[in-house]
Formats: sequence, C-alpha cells, structure tokens
Amino acid sequence: MNMMRTTGFQQGGVAGDLFRGAAHFYALYRRCYPPQVVSCIVNRCGLDGRGRLLDAGCGTGQVFRSFGEHFEEVLAIDADADMVAEATRAAERNQLRHVVVRQQRTEEIGSEPGTFRVAAFGASFHWMDRERVAEFVFERLELDGWMAILAPDGLHSGETEWEGAIRQVISKWLGPERRAGGGLYVAGERHEEILARSSFAAAHCDNIVVSETWTIDEIVGWLY
Repeated sequence: MNMMRTTGFQQGGVAGDLFRGAAHFYALYRRCYPPQVVSCIVNRCGLDGRGRLLDAGCGTGQVFRSFGEHFEEVLAIDADADMVAEATRAAERNQLRHVVVRQQRTEEIGSEPGTFRVAAFGASFHWMDRERVAEFVFERLELDGWMAILAPDGLHSGETEWEGAIRQVISKWLGPERRAGGGLYVAGERHEEILARSSFAAAHCDNIVVSETWTIDEIVGWLY
C-alpha cells in the first residue's frame, strides 16, 4: 500500500462553529482540483476506471467531482450535515450516480464499507485524528491501494501585496492567533511525520504549481 500528498500543508483543531453556515460558500467558491493534480494522481496510482474511492471529509464534493470518473464506485463522507447536503446536490447535478454521500466522521467508519483502491483527503486530513485514521485507511485499502492527501495552499500563502492584504483581513476578523473550526489554527506535525509512525511508514510528496485567475468576488467568497 502506498501514500502520496500533493501541494502544501495546514494543520488545525476540531472542526466546529466557524464552519456553521459555510457550506454554501464552499460549494460556490472552493474549486475542483486542476487537471495537473488529477493527472498526477491518476498516473501515480494507475487509475483505470475500476475500484472504489473513499472521499473522506468530502465537504461539498470537490474531490469526487474531480476524480469520480476514474472509479466504479465512490463513498463520500463528511461530519457536517450542511456539507453533506451540498455534496449530495453536487452529485445529483453532475449525474454522478455511482457516488454515495453519507454523513459520518471518518474515525467512526467500521468494516462495513469494504475496501478501497484509493482513500482521498481533500484539505480534510488535518481536521481528523490523523494517527487513528491512517491506521483505519491502511486496513481498508486494497493490496495495491493508495492514500492521497491533497493539501492546497491558501490564497494568502504567498508574498505579493494582495496576499498580504488578505492576511490582514484574516487577522482582523479571526485574530492574530487565527480561529479555525472550534479552536485555533495550530501548526503541528506534518502529515509525513504522522505517516512515518503509522503502518504506511513513509510518504511521497508532489508539489504541483498551478496558475489560476481569481476575481475579487471569488477571493471574498473563498474567505467566507
């Protein structure tokens, strides 16, 4: 079994109050993954339209909308009811009949769902009990299966003047010790360090640089 991660890294606490009412903005402004990222995972994992995908912490469906066509079945789960409702609508709107969306925490999955060819985490792994989830995923993957952690950098992560302005807005409204979910943003161990202590033992990382154009309204919506 294998593990890969793409792009940057963020770490947080337990998801909570700040996400209340945010699902609508996630659905509108959190983009699907660009073709470069999709191609990287498809090629590295040898995806050919067969097998099952676990979309863990699916949010409003960006992972299964980007990768769903490369699998026979998709199980998409999220703990937040509003996120699940938006993800369900996204699956129906895009006629992804092979996608099942369920409200459930990844930590609470038993053996009932069966095995998966890929377990994907789209900007969600840092909200979970990573040690526990890694072991669960290791046990639920097929022999040649993959764990893929997608961790895109935020719009405020660069050094340009406009990214500095975004950081000022975040600091003003979320505080110098930025609130995140039900707690504070805390820079903890990197995913690779967690995986090194797990049954995976190692992680391969790909940093993929993508050029995108964002309008001011899209940036504001992304911040919401």
